[in-house]
Formats: sequence, C-alpha cells, structure tokens
Amino acid sequence: MLRPLTWFGLMKMARRGDEVQADWMRPTLFRKTALFDAVVGFKIEVSVRTGAVH
Repeated sequence: MLRPLTWFGLMKMARRGDEVQADWMRPTLFRKTALFDAVVGFKIEVSVRTGAVH
C-alpha cells in the first residue's frame, strides 16, 4: 500500500541495514514528503460532552 505512494512522490522509501545483504532481507523505511501533507488531509471532529460520564 505504501509503495504506490512513492510513485506519486508522496512517500520516500529507503533500505536500512548492511549493504552486503540482499534488499529483501533489509528493513524498508518509509517517510512522508512535504507533498503528502499538501495532498492528504483529514478533518476530525470530536464531540465534547458536558456533565459527568460514568
């Protein structure tokens, strides 16, 4: 699911670990780019109750 986001420039992918190991053995690190925040946004509304909640 994250790899297609790298195709659109929304995420960056990097491999961690020893360069001698095969790519499939090294952990993959995904980081969001500045473009991600410009394209993807969530609006969340939280209702606040007044009074005691048990």
